[in-house]
Amino acid sequence: MTGDKLVSLAALTAFGFLAWRSYRSYRKSGRETAIMAAAWVGIFVAVVFVLKQLGVEQ
Repeated sequence: MTGDKLVSLAALTAFGFLAWRSYRSYRKSGRETAIMAAAWVGIFVAVVFVLKQLGVEQ
C-alpha cells in the first residue's frame, strides 16, 4: 500500500469515527439509524454508478 492510500485510509477512518460520534449524540432509535444507513448506501451506490457511466475511473 502506498503512502497516499495509507493517509486516505487514516483520514477516512477518522472522519467515520467523528461522524459516528456526532450522530450518536442525537440519540436516534435503531430503526431510524437503519433507515439513515440505507439511504447513505443508496446515495453512494448511485454516485458510483453515475461516475462509472461517465467513464470516471482510476
